Amino acid sequence: LDREVYRAAKKNSLLETLRAVARIATLNPSYLAELDEITLQEFLHRITDETIPLQGLSALSTLFTVIPYSELSAGEFMWCFANTFRKRTLGVPRGGSREIPGAFLRAFQRDGGELRLGCEVTRIVVRDGKVRGVETTAGEEIEADVVISNAGIKRTLEMAGEESFPADYVSYVKGLKYSHAYITTKYGLDRRVVDIPAPGFFSIPAVDPDHMFDYVEEGTVPDDIFLFTPFPSEWDPYAAPPGKQLIICGVVAPIEVNEENVAHCERLLDRGEERLLSIFPQIADHIEWKMRTHIAHTA
Repeated sequence: LDREVYRAAKKNSLLETLRAVARIATLNPSYLAELDEITLQEFLHRITDETIPLQGLSALSTLFTVIPYSELSAGEFMWCFANTFRKRTLGVPRGGSREIPGAFLRAFQRDGGELRLGCEVTRIVVRDGKVRGVETTAGEEIEADVVISNAGIKRTLEMAGEESFPADYVSYVKGLKYSHAYITTKYGLDRRVVDIPAPGFFSIPAVDPDHMFDYVEEGTVPDDIFLFTPFPSEWDPYAAPPGKQLIICGVVAPIEVNEENVAHCERLLDRGEERLLSIFPQIADHIEWKMRTHIAHTA
């Protein structure tokens, strides 16, 4: 694969080179295994040290995986990259992201499932080496043959009890590191204000691509911040009332919920809004409502 990359890089741009690698990897997925143990940063620097294309790929890596390319497996990135071009879709359903769990829930209820909201689980009950159900904060035990948890792998391990798993698996889970977070401000505009040829845009900062997201760990707020800004009402006519526009402005942020990080998130969203309105100043006079969602809410 290194030889193919070298050949492609000599006659193509960085994006064309990645597309060539993606085509090779799609035809022979075993090539991806060669890239699993090196970072995307290392892989890209083998091809080029030009700042502008590396800035674009540094930003794109956070969209695919929500981690900087200095920590991202080059193989994982190429798998995402290859699938994006092969399937030619961003994977966003009509009705918005809520339609993903919405589809699950409709099938669940159709087949006799009971949906209970506001029913917090404190413990996954395991007896005699088998899962038996869950226990709620009210002390109720709900029996089940299978428990599916979306609380995150580390929290799920805690709720089920470390003693319920092999020691090597417990060690593996404890060694995992969470990604960063994407946090957002949603803007409801009283009319369609922004007219661009795509249903969203990136604002890629003119900074060193190897350090574009250092601010997350440092607790600082960069002057020029990467924005991922989809316009859902451009691809889904039901995402906003007729004639109006919905804009979502996302920035990369820390994921661990504590007082310091929550305050950091608020400052990052402040800077994101400043940047958005500097790019599209016409938005400011047409905001009917706006709503922030960050780690304090999703926690």
